[in-house]
Amino acid sequence: MTKRVEMRLDDATYEDLAELAAERQTSVSATVREAIRLLREERDREERKRAVDELAAMEIEEMPDPEELARQMDSMYDRP
Repeated sequence: MTKRVEMRLDDATYEDLAELAAERQTSVSATVREAIRLLREERDREERKRAVDELAAMEIEEMPDPEELARQMDSMYDRP
C-alpha cells in the first residue's frame, strides 16, 4: 500500500466495520477497501444504466437490413 488515510468513526460505525471484517475474516482496512471498490462498481453500474436509458429514449430510425442499406447507399451515389 502506498497511501495512508486516518479516519474518525463513532463507536457504532466502528463496531459495524469490525464486525464485518470479522465475518469476512479480514482486516478492518481490507474491509474499507472492499467497501470502496463496491461503491465504485455501483457508481459505474448506475452510469452505464443512465447511458442505456438515454440511448433507449432517443428516437432512432430503425436500420434497414444490409442489402436494403447497400441499395440505398448505391442510389445516393448513383451506382448501378
